[in-house]
Amino acid sequence: MKKILSFIILTFILFSNYIITNAEEDEENKSSFTFESDYKLYEERVANICSPYEYIE
Repeated sequence: MKKILSFIILTFILFSNYIITNAEEDEENKSSFTFESDYKLYEERVANICSPYEYIE
């Protein structure tokens, strides 16, 4: 029983540390991106996907 409980606690600690570090990285990266820059990237991806079909016609 102690092994199971210690495993659960250790897993929780490691997972919470992983979440905290990802949240800090997201805050750093969020300031450099805006909705407009994300939308431009989205338009470029859609254009890259759709462009082969334009040449078929």
